[in-house]
Amino acid sequence: MKLSFVLVPFLLSVGSVFGQVSQDKGIITPMYAATANNALHINHEGLRSERMPNVKRAVSKIGYGGMWHSPDNAWFVSAGVGGQIYLGDHNKQQGFGARIAPSFGASFGRWLNYSFGVRAGITGFQAKGLTQNGSYSTGKVFDESKWLEKQSFHFMNIHADVLFDWTNDIYGEFTDRKYHLIPYAGLGLATGFNNPSRMSLRPNIGILQTFRISQNFDFSFDVRGSMVGDAFDGEVGGRGGEGILSTQFGVIYNFR
Repeated sequence: MKLSFVLVPFLLSVGSVFGQVSQDKGIITPMYAATANNALHINHEGLRSERMPNVKRAVSKIGYGGMWHSPDNAWFVSAGVGGQIYLGDHNKQQGFGARIAPSFGASFGRWLNYSFGVRAGITGFQAKGLTQNGSYSTGKVFDESKWLEKQSFHFMNIHADVLFDWTNDIYGEFTDRKYHLIPYAGLGLATGFNNPSRMSLRPNIGILQTFRISQNFDFSFDVRGSMVGDAFDGEVGGRGGEGILSTQFGVIYNFR
């Protein structure tokens, strides 16, 4: 009887140490596997999974519309097309539809973990509006009584963004989701192609939505709002800056 009082605690302590050593070596013991399965079960019930100290997760693949945020396959590229509106000094006097101009974009990026990622890319193409001083005028008169002419110019924006996967952060990283809501913020440099060419810093914020198509492809819908300098369109109206609102539909390819 006395021997059992000594052996039982000794065996329990050895089992605990063995389980920890096995965990460090990447071996999942039955006790540890049960713990991992419980964590997975809780997550599938819709609750947020919490990181447990000293516990290596049994599943390392993180769903991002079919993309797994692991160090080996977290890279992606994307391309999109849509429309944009330039919010200039006189443009509000023109109809909404007449101000829509085409917009194109391409980017590449990488997920750092299941919540945060980074990307760099280019976007832009054309802006339409009205001018009172003849800057980038098309030569077509819009309102002669107000000296307004139609305006059109081309530009490109080189940008870098920080992405936040809100869906993964709120609902956990283990589920194989088909939809993700990803707010982001970034900074870019916009440059015009027309003469005279102008450049401006372009801070931006937006919301990226992704819909899983297959293991490698996602469909995306990106809404972006950004600011440029007051003189970017050639008109100085005394405001702190002017805005560009764009939407793009696109495709994301996730490397495996």
